[in-house]
Amino acid sequence: PTVLPPVLFVHKHTFASADPVASADFVVENLGGVNLRRPDHSCPVRAGVKQPVIRDLTLNGSNLDFHFVYNPNKSPGPMQMNATEIGKYVDRMRGDFGKKDEFDQFMDNHVGMVVSSLDPYVRLWRKN
Repeated sequence: PTVLPPVLFVHKHTFASADPVASADFVVENLGGVNLRRPDHSCPVRAGVKQPVIRDLTLNGSNLDFHFVYNPNKSPGPMQMNATEIGKYVDRMRGDFGKKDEFDQFMDNHVGMVVSSLDPYVRLWRKN
């Protein structure tokens, strides 16, 4: 097998978001997000085409960027659904998580971070 060089660090994690502005604001207010950027881009202009909303920010003191994207032009397969309809579709497909004793890899989407102390975070969260 081909030997690949080691990964030096993870620089970005992208999340689909129904509201990238609120998502980025949450990270700023609760996780120390800094350097908020608004790199919205345009899709070809034609009737009925909504433009994507994107927010990028960095976790303070790190090289890790969070990238929140709402792109109504990327439909899930042949169906045209908004965020609410996608949520209802997933609910019908998977059912009520609280009533099942099942777990799969798609339910575990998180970023783990190591910090010297959680105390400043706890103080911030209690204040908020």
